[in-house]
Amino acid sequence: MAQRSANGVTTVRRALKRIAKLEEQLGTRNGQPQHFLVIRRLDRIPALDSNACIEILRKCGHLPTHGCAVVRLDIPDVMDAAETGKFLRDHGADLCGPRSARS
Repeated sequence: MAQRSANGVTTVRRALKRIAKLEEQLGTRNGQPQHFLVIRRLDRIPALDSNACIEILRKCGHLPTHGCAVVRLDIPDVMDAAETGKFLRDHGADLCGPRSARS
């Protein structure tokens, strides 16, 4: 029985090491740079550039703290910078995907 328990622990350790290795390869481990796939319409020129929009979404807590994320910057083109910021704060959860996918 003790051998079974030790074997189970070894299996868990092996699995955790493999998961850590995959996180390292995919860049999803805490402390690593984040990767964003930003999708926006090319026929619209937003008042804020993509980096400014990402920063607003990050400050509002709509983006994950690590790993990868898809951001749809589907912003109406009739807004100025202040209105765009308000739009991102109000609709950020919809633009960044389902809340359950974020950490």
